Amino acid sequence: MKLNHQTFILSFLLGFFLLMTPAIAFADAKKLERLEENEKHQKALSALVEIDAYLNRVGRENKTLCLKAFGHELFCNCLSDNMPGPGMITLSFYEYIAATTKSKEDIKYNQLPDDQKKMIDALRQTREKCVEELNR
Repeated sequence: MKLNHQTFILSFLLGFFLLMTPAIAFADAKKLERLEENEKHQKALSALVEIDAYLNRVGRENKTLCLKAFGHELFCNCLSDNMPGPGMITLSFYEYIAATTKSKEDIKYNQLPDDQKKMIDALRQTREKCVEELNR
């Protein structure tokens, strides 16, 4: 049986398509994987941008509250630049005031968990550092 030219081309294309289907599916799976990975990266980047905006806002709020309370820009800049926090989250100015204006007995320091004791100690050290900078 002799195949005419059109039948031969159709048979060739059908065979080629059947052989290429797995390769195309694999390529599509890779593209989908890359798209999903890109989406994860975009979400992570978006979260970092939101965290940065939050930290900037808290920092500005802390500085404003400090200026209202003390009226000394150098001191407030020092606090703003050195305010410790758990991980990346900056503590508020109210937490600074509570930790630095009350005695350890008033805040029941000895009953606090170790991480809170460390934070209070860090806030008090920050205050001392900033006061020292004012006295230079």
